[in-house]
Amino acid sequence: MFTTNLYKYHITSTNSQEYHILKNEIFNNRIYDFPIQSSTPKILDVGAHVGLATLFFKREFPDSQITAFEPNPKLFSILEENIFVNKIEGVTLLNIGVDSTPGEKDFHTDPTEDAWLSTGGLKHGGWNANTLTSPIKIVTEPLSKYIETEFDILKLDIEGNELNVLNEVSSKLSLIKNIAVEYHPGTNFTKLERLLKTSGFKLNYIQDGKPVLNPDTKKLLVIRGTR
Repeated sequence: MFTTNLYKYHITSTNSQEYHILKNEIFNNRIYDFPIQSSTPKILDVGAHVGLATLFFKREFPDSQITAFEPNPKLFSILEENIFVNKIEGVTLLNIGVDSTPGEKDFHTDPTEDAWLSTGGLKHGGWNANTLTSPIKIVTEPLSKYIETEFDILKLDIEGNELNVLNEVSSKLSLIKNIAVEYHPGTNFTKLERLLKTSGFKLNYIQDGKPVLNPDTKKLLVIRGTR
């Protein structure tokens, strides 16, 4: 286990190297920074891990209302701790995964001592199918169940299942003002891009911490959509 301080936050995570990568993406490169006009935005953090994105949103928008989804019970307990010890209000934590269908499913996580738990997902072998993983049982729900009103931001990082979930929730994407989707190689980039554009988003891309016009779809990247 790893603990550190970040700005005013005290943070616990499972892996120092993983933490610093995520911290750099979220707080330094600001991959989830959107031009929100409201001082009380509504945000969905899907794939919350230990809560770094949630804490980033709370730092930017102290009065925001956030619903954070994290299916891994081990990570969820750390997420709860990070929200509690930092006295964060206005956050609803849900120990569930999102998928196209509800049910109990295998969720594949890193079983090694390194505990790179951010790579956990519904795909055996991780998003690249080559990672050592071990399954645990989790509960899933369709994301559309939780989108009944407008949301200012949807952050979706679920290790290669993003397109599946976005197809399920496509009829409600008009209620999302801004979206950030982590793209994993192996996902159909053309279909993902088309779905987001058809839903009315203007897209830009971040790869290796920098904006790019023509992303390399053989590498991880973040697709950002605004209206």
